[in-house]
This record gives sequence, C-alpha cells and structure tokens, in this order.
Amino acid sequence: MPSISVVSFSPHERFHLLLCELDDTMFIVDCGWPLDTLYSDEADDTGKLRTAKSGTRLDPRDALSTINWARVDFILLSNYEQMTLLPYITEYTEFSGPVYATEPAKAYGRCVLEEGLCAALQGKAPAATHGGSSLPMASTSAVSHSSWSHAGGGRDEWQARLPYTQRDIIAAMEKITDVRHNEVISPVPFVQVYTRSSGYSIGSANWTVEYKNHRTAFVSTSTFATCLHPQEWDPK
Repeated sequence: MPSISVVSFSPHERFHLLLCELDDTMFIVDCGWPLDTLYSDEADDTGKLRTAKSGTRLDPRDALSTINWARVDFILLSNYEQMTLLPYITEYTEFSGPVYATEPAKAYGRCVLEEGLCAALQGKAPAATHGGSSLPMASTSAVSHSSWSHAGGGRDEWQARLPYTQRDIIAAMEKITDVRHNEVISPVPFVQVYTRSSGYSIGSANWTVEYKNHRTAFVSTSTFATCLHPQEWDPK
C-alpha cells in the first residue's frame, strides 16, 4: 500500500502550507500564511517580520527556500484564505506545475491578495477580520517588486517588504485551473484528485487524492461544524 508523508510549513494553525510526498509524486496543499504577519509593521532592521506576542521572526522565504520547487508536481487550493503565498511561489520559485482551485475561491482570493497589497502601501497591516482571520479592506493598487528588505520609512519601506506585485497576482491567477466539485482530474499519471464542498465558504473545497486505489482526504475543520453543510465524503 502506498504511503504519504505530509510536512507543514506554516506557523499558524489556521493557514496551511502542506508539502506532500506520495511515492515519486510531490504536491502542495494550500499556500496559506497569516496576512496580518505578512504585512505587519513590526519588523527588525533586516526587514524580517515579527509576531506581536513572541517576537519570533516570520519570513515566508525561510520556509519556502527549503522546498525543492522544481520537484513539486501540482498545487491544490482549499479556499480563498489559503492563497497568500501563491503569487510568490508561481513567480519567484522554480515551480512550473498546474494549480487547482474552484472559480469562486480564485475570484475571492484575488480580491483578498490585491487589497492586502493596497493596505500595505498605505502603511498599515490589514486589520479587518472575518471569522477570526485578517482580511484587508482597501482598493487595488499596482506596486513594484522588491526583496523584503528594510528600506527606510513611509511608502518606500512598505513597498520594500511586499512579497509580490499586482502583476504577480494577475499572473498567478492565470495559472490556476478552475475545477468543479466532484470533477476528477489527473494532474500526473496514476494520480487522480477531486474536490467536495467543505461548507466553509463559497467555493471552499475538501480535496481527495487517489493513487493506486488508496485515497487521502484533506478535510477542513469547518467540515465538522454543525452550522455548516459540507458535502459528504465517501471513504470507500
């Protein structure tokens, strides 16, 4: 029976970046990262971001640099909250495989990413919340890319910390393949993936990966909430 190994690279339990290996196949489930730490105004003199409570440095590049992106075959996205690092991955790493998400998740995720950039350019981290997660509230704006280094104060400082540009977001969205719930896709030979509604938000997904008659499901915690209506998963 094939075995799967899963390694988490996100420091926050609500946001996921899972590196999965299934024999010779390597894939990523979600590209999440807390927006409030990504665009935080708490940074040291190197520009690396810190958490407000512990002071621990949070730089997504540290996590992403340990992954051999040339070996990653595909990416699965569960919902709009789990797309924060996607533009950086598609535009600034060696990843060249397909990315899968539902059309509503892609549309809403793009809005969240674009508004996050605009909020950062205005000199503040995204502060509005929805369901306990930070979401930006601002209009879209294009910026130039720089490498997350500390660069003085004001607008230039924020611009230097941004992980990607408006153009990168557009390019990343164009690389996403829209999928429908229950649609079976084969991203690589002998591997099939499909999604069922997780009940979390419009377009949210619980992904199932099937390989040699062995199924692995990535189930959102929202699936177990009695107030929501996730699609039933058949483990047989």
